[in-house]
Amino acid sequence: MPHLKDPKTKGDLYVKLKAQVPKYLTTKQRELIEEASRIKF
Repeated sequence: MPHLKDPKTKGDLYVKLKAQVPKYLTTKQRELIEEASRIKF
């Protein structure tokens, strides 16, 4: 990520995500969330 004061300088960009899953899901929705949780980056 470019530095604001000096665009030639690069730095780190930190992102914080907060996922909220509904309490009540259909069977298909639950299967898709479980499948997504097995994905490794």
